Amino acid sequence: MVKLSLGQDTSPSLPLDTLQNDRSWIEGWINAKKEGTDSIAAPVQLYPGKLRAAQGYLTKMPADFVERWEPLRKLADRLSDTQERLTQLAQSAPPTLTPTRGHSKEFRPKSADEYAAMIRGGVQVRSRHHERLVKEVGELLQQAGAVVSTPHPIDLLMTSPHMVIFEAKIVGGRDPALAVREAVGQLLEYRYFLGPRDAELCIVLDEEPPALLISYVEDELRMWIAWCQDRHLATGPKSRILPS
Repeated sequence: MVKLSLGQDTSPSLPLDTLQNDRSWIEGWINAKKEGTDSIAAPVQLYPGKLRAAQGYLTKMPADFVERWEPLRKLADRLSDTQERLTQLAQSAPPTLTPTRGHSKEFRPKSADEYAAMIRGGVQVRSRHHERLVKEVGELLQQAGAVVSTPHPIDLLMTSPHMVIFEAKIVGGRDPALAVREAVGQLLEYRYFLGPRDAELCIVLDEEPPALLISYVEDELRMWIAWCQDRHLATGPKSRILPS
């Protein structure tokens, strides 16, 4: 049975028999990696008639495997809640940003797998929840007719009908004011160092913030604010994000 141990019950678990029954998919995945430039970090080894766990890779499961089997997805989501809390303890010093020659004009949502965003002078940890929020907001904006892209390290950049830099934050179980505080510094740095200098700044949360916080962001900070829940994007009364 393939099972990660964190000092507590990590069910649901994924029996090795389940992987054995899906051997053809695993073989195809490994062969595709061999043909490409990606290194092979498979959590299982192929033996005649059976699979064996590759102990060295069980703790860093490939995103394709996580999305393939529901028990792994559930476990990753469960651990992501803890990751969100730990992320606040692992924030690095403010990164030194260097202006780029041009922004990517494509919307390329990242994998929901956890990763570290490398920025000169610092590292920002992104979680599955964060990338899902960015992906969902980007898709909703596109459906509404907006033109958006994902130029690293900016979460989302809208170029039409408005020029807007978005920073997404997961509230989780903390005070949403803390999420807003984190987003403000990043947005100001992105606009100053990366541009566009005339862009509006928008904070995106995964849950509705209190009315007082909405007013603070819009009236005091002169920024926009939005939140996404159940595939619906809502905004503050003065945040003109969605195309009219």
